[in-house]
Amino acid sequence: TLCPTRPLEGTRYAPIRASRHGDRLEDRNVISLRQMSRRIASATFKRSRPIFARCLRTLRTDLSDSSITKIKTIASTSDLKDIPQALQIAPPFGPLSGIDRSILFDMIESPTSIPTINNLKEYLQALPNCTNFEICLNDNDNDNDNLSTDDVVRILFHLFVEAGRHPKQLTLYSQCPSPPETTPHDIRQYHRIEAHPDLSHAWTNLHTLTISEPYTEYLYSSLDFIFPRILHHAHHLQRLVIIGNAESGDSVRFLEALNKATPIFGPKHIEIRNFHFRDTGFQDWVKENGHKLISLAFSEVLDGIGA
Repeated sequence: TLCPTRPLEGTRYAPIRASRHGDRLEDRNVISLRQMSRRIASATFKRSRPIFARCLRTLRTDLSDSSITKIKTIASTSDLKDIPQALQIAPPFGPLSGIDRSILFDMIESPTSIPTINNLKEYLQALPNCTNFEICLNDNDNDNDNLSTDDVVRILFHLFVEAGRHPKQLTLYSQCPSPPETTPHDIRQYHRIEAHPDLSHAWTNLHTLTISEPYTEYLYSSLDFIFPRILHHAHHLQRLVIIGNAESGDSVRFLEALNKATPIFGPKHIEIRNFHFRDTGFQDWVKENGHKLISLAFSEVLDGIGA
């Protein structure tokens, strides 16, 4: 727990030693000092602020009870709650208790009816500068208490609306490719993300959308459903960044999802890195939707489309 207000009875603290320079404490020792009392915590605030700024700039959670409890500690500490700027959500997700699923598609009925998720909504409201979100979509396996990628996308998108937290930057990425024997039909026979009439409000402040490594089936299957909807409602989108994996040769699947998107306003800057292009109609898409485009940058792109 960060920064308790008074020492716990019987608590032992590690010896505090000065650095080799003799007049300066190491970072971990400054944190140890803060844990001793409220008075010392106040006295060391200026010195410890840069340490917390480095460590707490990005919060990480797997949406489990324990990880969200840690976010609560930061959100309820007045000296810390304005530091976090990004929330990273990565698998394995859960488990969570109190999940009610509908019979149809085994879908979560109401994300904020789950006590832990409702708490997360309140904590996000208490973190004023946390407007960047990174979501890792890898595994789609789930049981009643564990969350799938569909569950996570649904939960986060609803939180954006219900918590009034409209992300400025959104990154969707994957960490590992699908097993070779897996096919798209094996992974997902249907989408369990239900359309929500208010979800369009979630993207009103979005200015940067990054898609990283979209060649994996888990991420591609989600993108195929949600990417066109995000682009359609992101009225202030400035930058679209696509980071592929040219070695896989499967980047064409992302471009298929892109071709389904019809942004009303269109991004001003598109950056494409390490991508394997084929004849997918990308140039036609740019001509159709790039009326506000200022820059189009390519790096490490195969097949010479950036030439």
